[in-house]
Amino acid sequence: MLKAYKFNEVELKTIWKQMYKNNPYLFPYSSYEYNAQIDKYLNFKPQSLFQKNLFYVYFYNNIPTVIMPLTLRNNKFYLYGDLVSGAGALDFIYRFDVENNYFRKALDELFSLYPHSKLEIHKLNERSKFCKFLLNNEAILDKEYQYEFSMERECVKVIIPSNNYDEYFKILTKNSRSNLKKLYNRLKKNHIDFSLKVWKGPLNNGAVIKDITEIYVKRELERTHKRFAFIHKIKNRYFSALTWATENMKNHYTFAIYINGKIAAFTTGFATNFDEIIFPRLAIDSNFNYLSPGKLLINEMVHWRQINNQPYNFDLSRGTERYKFEMGGIKHLNYRFIISHK
Repeated sequence: MLKAYKFNEVELKTIWKQMYKNNPYLFPYSSYEYNAQIDKYLNFKPQSLFQKNLFYVYFYNNIPTVIMPLTLRNNKFYLYGDLVSGAGALDFIYRFDVENNYFRKALDELFSLYPHSKLEIHKLNERSKFCKFLLNNEAILDKEYQYEFSMERECVKVIIPSNNYDEYFKILTKNSRSNLKKLYNRLKKNHIDFSLKVWKGPLNNGAVIKDITEIYVKRELERTHKRFAFIHKIKNRYFSALTWATENMKNHYTFAIYINGKIAAFTTGFATNFDEIIFPRLAIDSNFNYLSPGKLLINEMVHWRQINNQPYNFDLSRGTERYKFEMGGIKHLNYRFIISHK
């Protein structure tokens, strides 16, 4: 049975938080707290007037098993938050022990209510149970649905074998180890001061937020060859669900490398339920490119992990820049699905 809710209903909030809690298959973008930032953001987005947000819970034997947070626009369903920039992975929310038939029944009921609609899913990570259901049941789904999927985006994560930095260093290629040694020797030889700073929990340091926003916007404008930096700075600083999440969520982390007193590279993200921190934003100030600040940042983060006895691996999200792989990165995939009733 499907039951519809409004986002701010207490019952939905309770079910959502319970499903997300300790669920090793869901990313922080599926938490109620992150979606509260999306809900807030939509009040400032004029296009939201032309869409309908729907939150369906599928109950099996009166037990909530799957939440479908959806946005309906022009007869197309999207996962809630998909039309808002920021999230690196989106998903249904479900019990950690969810069975495949629950996904199937939830979809069947959704399309019985909206028989002429399409469900267009972006950013569904391979880790997701829902993703595995869609990938492994194509033949079954194809009998009843128009169904297609494709790899949408390659992402990169650094998996650290133990809490011992030396063990991490060993997994790097000989060339990467040599380049790291040369980098640190260069910093020392030229008396270049550098340090890693870490912020955990709600980030209420306005100066730091301003600095990382400027670097992020600068990097994006350089990458896309766009102008109007001021507008982008205002949008990313004051009208960004991702920035608000950084300022409000307890599982937030920001890591920044300072070189001679200035931020040369930073990454900001959120701890998951499965011993990783996922970073939707990572940017390097191009003025410091000659010092490989991206490599320096990741290496110092691994040192921080050991010193502070933290279990985290580092998911650097989208972007397959070479330095990520040189620092031990491996690929993982986000998928895109389009489903409609035949």
